[in-house]
Formats: sequence, C-alpha cells, structure tokens
Amino acid sequence: MKKPILLTLLGFSSLTMAEQEPIYSVSSSPFFQNQTPSTSKESASEKAAAAKDGQMKGVSEIMIITPESRAKDLLSAFQYLKKMSAASKIGVKLTSGSTITDIIDMDVMPAGTMIIFKINSIKGQQFRIVKIEDIDTLTNG
Repeated sequence: MKKPILLTLLGFSSLTMAEQEPIYSVSSSPFFQNQTPSTSKESASEKAAAAKDGQMKGVSEIMIITPESRAKDLLSAFQYLKKMSAASKIGVKLTSGSTITDIIDMDVMPAGTMIIFKINSIKGQQFRIVKIEDIDTLTNG
C-alpha cells in the first residue's frame, strides 16, 4: 500500500515515498538542473573570473599606502605632537600591546619600512627600531 507524503524541503516540490520504492523528486530549483562535470580548464577560468569579481567588489574597501608614505605620516605626527606639547612625553603604542615611552626623537630608515626611536631612560639614551606595521598609535602625555 502506497502512502503519499508531501514535503517542501530546500525547494523540492512533492515527494512520493512508498515501501520498497525509491524517492523521486521534481524540482523547479535551477541548482539541480544542467549540472555537468566541468573540465579543469573551465573550472580554472571560472575561479579566475570569480577572484577578479571579488577583487573588483572590494576596491572601495581597501586603501593601499606605501611604506614610505606611512613612515612620513608617522614622522609628521611625531613632530606635530612634539611642537604642540613640548613638555609632555611622547609615546608609541605597538600592535602587540606594548608601549614605548619617553621618546626624544624619531628617524625614518631610508626605505621607509622601519623607524628608529631615540628613548630617554635611566641608563641614558637608548634606541629602539620598529617596523612601521607594528606601530598602532602615537600619544603624548
């Protein structure tokens, strides 16, 4: 005896299930239609097109700054803080969470990827070299 069971699951229309019979599906979903295995050439070109589309969509969300420009901005910010509040101590917070305090001066390396901090400490003047991508913020106070 056959008993029809109606299910709507993930776009499937009516399913009929009976004893000792397979389940058949009639779907209007385009996902299950025209699925043929693609060749490696087609899939590679499709992947390249998808990657290009992904890059084009994210263009407005990504800003690219050269290391030299970032280093110049950091140096300008340091000089501004030093000029505006000469009495206060300038510090740098790094992305690791650590801080460098009592900075006297700062220089940019020629390639612009690293900065040398001249630090006033109990032991005298010390130097600390930091990659620009490790610098989070400059602070005074």
